[in-house]
Amino acid sequence: GTLLVDTGFRGGSLLDLAELAELAVARVETIVRLETVAEDLARNGVSAAAYPGAFRDAVAAALPASVGFKTVLAYRGGLDIDPEPPTDAEAIDAAGRWLASVEGTGQARLTDPVLLRFGIWQAVRTGRPLQVHTGFGDSDLDMHRADPSLLTPFLRRTEGLSPVMLLHTYPFHRTAGYLAQMFGHVHVDVGLAVHHTGVASERITSGAAVISSTVSPFMRNPTRKPPICAGVAWPVMMACMTARMSSLARSRRSVTARMAVGMSMVQVRCIKQQN
Repeated sequence: GTLLVDTGFRGGSLLDLAELAELAVARVETIVRLETVAEDLARNGVSAAAYPGAFRDAVAAALPASVGFKTVLAYRGGLDIDPEPPTDAEAIDAAGRWLASVEGTGQARLTDPVLLRFGIWQAVRTGRPLQVHTGFGDSDLDMHRADPSLLTPFLRRTEGLSPVMLLHTYPFHRTAGYLAQMFGHVHVDVGLAVHHTGVASERITSGAAVISSTVSPFMRNPTRKPPICAGVAWPVMMACMTARMSSLARSRRSVTARMAVGMSMVQVRCIKQQN
């Protein structure tokens, strides 16, 4: 199996990826969080005029050591975005405002809608898979702005450019299944819901799959290329992982490793290669 780890949130406190691979007996790859790329540039003193080029350079530099990108747009302003890519001039203007705010407050949290879109489009243009957080999450998320149906104009605009994985999706999993049926580059994940809904998880996963019908991203279909990501953390998978890790739970370090594996199953998806 393969674990795809988003290292953009508390990356310094996570288990080293090589150690995670050894403990999980799995291949481990990196997902690059786009908002973190922007925030790192701000902390390193990038100027507004240099921002577009510096962001593109950072994305290009991340490609050899990663397999895809992720955005937490839902947390930073909502999924109801202008689907068109910003120009460099628009990005420079927005960066000027944001970087001035960062300098004044000392807080490099990206919420500017133009820069969020700019980052997403740089990722889309690489052709790599893009994970988009949708549905429920932490208390700083407005649920009504995390509905994946709000992405419909963006999904129309990006068809044929890069695969899009709708992460988590609950309680909008049926809507996400519909989008996966409508758009050939869209795939669905309900992994986070599995962790929080217990015995109801089977009903949730099947609900998304039924709406997706014969082109569900949970299965191969002769009329469609196989999915890049089929990221459902099935209960049996979690049981196998727990059993594998239980023999290691004899020290504080190994308990931390177990927690890291469990969390990575939420954010991390199995890869299948396109034809």
